[in-house]
Amino acid sequence: MASSQPPADPAPAEGLRRSPARILALNWLHLAVLWSFAFAQPLFKVLAGDPAFFVARGDTRGDILILAFGVTLVPPTVLVAAEALLTRVPAAMRALHLAFFGLLAALFALQVIADAAPGGSSFILIPLSLALGAAAAAAYRLTRVVPSMLTVLSPAPVVFLAIFLLFSNVSKLVLPEKDVNVQASVGGRSPVVFVLLDEFSGLNLLDRDGNINSRRFPHIAALERTSHWYRNATTISDQTSRAVPAILTGKRPNGKKLPIVSDYPKNLFTLLGGDYRLNVHETASHLCPDDLCHRQQEPIGTRLRSLGRDLRTVALRRLLPDDLGRGLPAVNRTFGNFQSSAKIYGGVVKGADQAAPQARGQSFESFIRGIKDGRTLNFLHILLPHIPWTYLPTGQQYAENGPIPGLDDDTDGWRKDSGSLPQQAEQRYLLQAQYVDGLIGRLMADLRRRGLFDRSLVIVMADHGVAFRAGDYRRRVTQSNFAQLASIPLFIKHPGERQGRVEESPAISVDVLPTLADLLDTKLPWATDGSSLKDGPAPSRDTLRVNATKGPEVQRSFPGYIRQRNLFAAQDVRLFGSGDHSLFAPPAEAGLIGRSTSAFPVTRRPGAKVRLDSSQSFRSINPTAPLLQAFVTGQVSGVGADEKLAVAVNGRIEATTHSFRETGQVSFSAVVPPASFRKGANSVRLFAVRGSGAQVALESLGEAASLGYDLIREDGREVLKSKGGKAVVVPNSVGGYLEVLNRFPGGITIRGWAALESHAADRVVVYLNGRLLTEGEPTKDRDDVAKDFGGGARKSGFQLSGNLPAGTKAPAANVRAFGIYGKRAAELTKLRSVK
Repeated sequence: MASSQPPADPAPAEGLRRSPARILALNWLHLAVLWSFAFAQPLFKVLAGDPAFFVARGDTRGDILILAFGVTLVPPTVLVAAEALLTRVPAAMRALHLAFFGLLAALFALQVIADAAPGGSSFILIPLSLALGAAAAAAYRLTRVVPSMLTVLSPAPVVFLAIFLLFSNVSKLVLPEKDVNVQASVGGRSPVVFVLLDEFSGLNLLDRDGNINSRRFPHIAALERTSHWYRNATTISDQTSRAVPAILTGKRPNGKKLPIVSDYPKNLFTLLGGDYRLNVHETASHLCPDDLCHRQQEPIGTRLRSLGRDLRTVALRRLLPDDLGRGLPAVNRTFGNFQSSAKIYGGVVKGADQAAPQARGQSFESFIRGIKDGRTLNFLHILLPHIPWTYLPTGQQYAENGPIPGLDDDTDGWRKDSGSLPQQAEQRYLLQAQYVDGLIGRLMADLRRRGLFDRSLVIVMADHGVAFRAGDYRRRVTQSNFAQLASIPLFIKHPGERQGRVEESPAISVDVLPTLADLLDTKLPWATDGSSLKDGPAPSRDTLRVNATKGPEVQRSFPGYIRQRNLFAAQDVRLFGSGDHSLFAPPAEAGLIGRSTSAFPVTRRPGAKVRLDSSQSFRSINPTAPLLQAFVTGQVSGVGADEKLAVAVNGRIEATTHSFRETGQVSFSAVVPPASFRKGANSVRLFAVRGSGAQVALESLGEAASLGYDLIREDGREVLKSKGGKAVVVPNSVGGYLEVLNRFPGGITIRGWAALESHAADRVVVYLNGRLLTEGEPTKDRDDVAKDFGGGARKSGFQLSGNLPAGTKAPAANVRAFGIYGKRAAELTKLRSVK
């Protein structure tokens, strides 16, 4: 006989007979399980695969524990806390719980589908994932099977947490370190000054005769005249986290080890730590034990906020479909601070904060000031001339306006269709290398002033090189870019040495530590893979082997390496001259650069339009300011991809470049010399170049004028007013977000997006203390914004820079930004990361 009683609710989490506390406990358990599968475990998997991320950032054991437990426990707790507010309305609480469940199920489904169909469109993947999430929520509500499965899986969050903290390589950073004591008796007394540069290819130092290009790198050439220069030196790894330990231990890298003292207890610092005072500044490693090296730590709140920002970027790159992840910062080029929003906390900048463009030069200067006399080891590993390329030879900096043209964010490789863009990137890298040359000069001058240079053992080298070749990787070694990645500068000045020598033998980076020990009359208490170079050339090496970031090591015969190295060096000479040409005026453009536009026939190209990024900055230039908009970028219409263009500043051609197409628009970029600007307002114009030699003609593409909006009050309302009209600020409206504010000496850069009612802003204007700082058009694709606001908001992203008057401070609270939409304006909201 059929029962007349209603069926029991099949979802245990919503049983009517259970107390609210028990219901909430089960809800928490089920959301925690689903959250751990949808978010925590994928994030832990990425981080466990590259724990050097934490090492480079300088994160402590406590930071990692807070992160792991916070990621696992806090989100489901917050969700259930929201449900708890509705315990008096059970139906609403059940509905909210199902909504949370469905969203987490959709997030999990999105990853599964995206992994199964890589490259799929978000317009298909997201609706499908949401549909699957809704179906999962319905099954959770209407059946016993799904809730029971989640209850059975309740240990999952703890299991994922334990695997991450105790059974992955991250455990080496969490578990207590063993005591390290490998000190040796050091016979020598000479001070040691060891500068380890990053991402510097030794072949870029060569002139057409294979010598140091003394016009381009005068201070490095001066070092070469008083030291042993190993012209054919090579690295043994293309990855910093392996190359640096190899240099400091004399042992070839082991891919399973982290660059930490517990994995490499026998290293330079533990060798000398008993007899030498240590002045050590590591960037991407932690090889010096804490009892020997005092590390300056940022406040824990600052570290955790920075870590949270970086992990948000990593997580979004892992979770989002490919087309939505393209607008995110790259995470495979620097060691952290992917949004370049790091702050400086006095002294030498630690860990990944050196990746902040404004910090690196200050780190070098601080290191010079901190060098000690006597039996001291003064060691600095610095991210120069490592990407990002923002320094000019003068020490001034320019702001980047978005991704590096021609470089793929996901693979860190140069696209096959990148044309001349790798050469432009190499020009920027060489300009930054010239700045490094100036830092080396200041180091040598300071040592001489203090009477230390002659007495010191001085080592200047790099961990690995960098490649600029269309269709090849920038940092992953291959047969075709082997010489660019393998070649490194290596200079060793013996104590008392005053006459340099050029060594042609195949020295490799693991030879450095045995040589240093030999020069200090110290017997190494462990075997090395390198040999001392003190009393003669390096041993014969028929084959060079470079450990690759991914895949097997790459091998090349020593003669084959020399041939390839010389070909690349000769190519550089053809492109950039042998010091007889400025990097701003390469040999191929001798007939154009430096000449007045009036010297050529000029016509106007109909329909062409130029939009300069940060156009406002050209209205008020101080040519000697620390921040100078020397990297001119923008977009053009009426111009095809790969057309030759000329950039004229104040009527004189200062740079040539080629247009390129990215994300559906034609853009351009070029570096102009600081001397091309005059104080005050400057004219920047773009021309298409036709013909060659004596037949060159120019087509004017127009001058991108700034509108110069003033922020005023009119009839009790805020108004943005320019010569062309005015836009009324709509009260309480949100026109987008100001996401990153990055301070430079003398200037700031700002990044965000501006969209209102499914339309990207016509213009973005930024004010500091009520005065116009910078303005420009949003030109960057933001697929994440388009997802929420529609296709009309896609090109809503912007990155602007502005110069600050001398003595001006720029706290974020005094910065206001607005998007202009015809005759309306809406203020951009500042995110918490803007400080």
